Amino acid sequence: MNILFLCTANIQRSKTAEELFRAANIGHQYRSASLSAKYVKKANSTLCTEELLQ
Repeated sequence: MNILFLCTANIQRSKTAEELFRAANIGHQYRSASLSAKYVKKANSTLCTEELLQ
């Protein structure tokens, strides 16, 4: 199963969730992304794309 965690900037919340879930269950693929292009530029993080959603 693929699971995508989303938050505004992809700096703390979604990345932390991704790491916690990955450590607890290695049977799935976890990713995290930002919903804000503004914060992605500031934090050099991952922006949510259609590819990630699929």
